[in-house]
Amino acid sequence: MDTQRPTKEITTPIDGKKVVLKEWVTGAEMRQIEAVYIEGANYDPNSGERPRMTAETYLRASNKTIEMVIISVDEISENIADLVTEMKKPDYDFVLAEIDAVTKGTAFKKKLS
Repeated sequence: MDTQRPTKEITTPIDGKKVVLKEWVTGAEMRQIEAVYIEGANYDPNSGERPRMTAETYLRASNKTIEMVIISVDEISENIADLVTEMKKPDYDFVLAEIDAVTKGTAFKKKLS
């Protein structure tokens, strides 16, 4: 992907880990995340029921989202999902809130204001 994309560095509140993340994601990146949900959905279009998602699908999609948004943790750029999920819960929640702002576009909207 383009190497000129703006990034943001955050510091986790408990362990002080330096996390570098993208300031925004592309439509193509969001489609990759959405594909994980769609592939794992248990859905019968004839049933009239809402699609059901397994825990495994949710975890795969969550890991994909982490990998799409986070560039590095303490300058380590391999196994990003593992590095984030192994954080202490308050640090993990802090990072996920930042990821959520990026994937929902609220981080970008704040910057435009």
